[in-house]
This record gives sequence, C-alpha cells and structure tokens, in this order.
Amino acid sequence: MLVRNKSQFSNEFVQKIINWLLTPKLASKLSFIYIKTENDVVLDGTFFPQENKIHVSIGSGFPCFRCSKKFTKLGYKRFLIKTPEEAFVTVLAHELRHLAQKFSSHNWHLNSEQMVLGAWSNYSSFKEERDADNWAFKKLKEYRNSEILQSKQKINK
Repeated sequence: MLVRNKSQFSNEFVQKIINWLLTPKLASKLSFIYIKTENDVVLDGTFFPQENKIHVSIGSGFPCFRCSKKFTKLGYKRFLIKTPEEAFVTVLAHELRHLAQKFSSHNWHLNSEQMVLGAWSNYSSFKEERDADNWAFKKLKEYRNSEILQSKQKINK
C-alpha cells in the first residue's frame, strides 16, 4: 500500500493513525491512501471501490459538526469534530469502513433501502453510510480517550 501525505500532518502521525485503524487483512487489499490539505474544504473523503483507493481532504473551520441536523432523521449521528486531527481520524475511519464493507460477507447493496450518489459517481446505500459513520464515531471516541495516539508531533511545521 502506498501512502502519499500532502497534508499539514506529520508522516509519523499519519502512519500511526493508519496502523491503528487498518487491520492487516484490509491492509493487503488497500492499494493507495492520499491525504491532502485543502483550503476550500472542511473535511471530505472518498473510497474508490474499483481500485481500492482512498482520498482524504482536510481543511480548516474547526470545530464543526460531522453531519447536518436533517440527516439525523435518517439515522446518522451528529457529532462534533474539534480539530483537524480529529477530522483526519474520522474521515479515514469512515472510508476504511467502506473498504471493509466491500470485502465483508454481508451484501450491503442487496439489503439497502435506498442508494445515494456520492463523490466521483460512486453509489452506496444509506445503510452503508450510517454504518461507516457509526464506526468512524466509535473510532473518534477511542482516539479522544487515547494519549498514545495523540502524539505531540501531529502537524508539520
């Protein structure tokens, strides 16, 4: 797996978070992770299922909420992201969950109640998205409670 870090985060921090979130089984399936800082974006991520690639973009504008109130009616969790580091953990966890969904024995699309068009014309179900958001929220809570993961050298200077 190739990691290209063009973000404000140190390579050490990025690798530590990737190693924490990614199981060895999934690591063998993932081909590429691209992380960048983008001024016109708060947080964004895309999983490309055909190539097993992930793109993560983190900008500024923190603290912010992960989803708007209108999506809570569809079963999404609305949670506060306090820092760019928390945004990176949340978005990467969300996209890695889509990788896990692709290789799970559960067929997400057959049981989905409605498909949504995401970035790059990839379709996923509300069920997949809610599951990925819930897993990302769980990982964010673990990150917040872990002093080991919160290294002092998070951002490149």
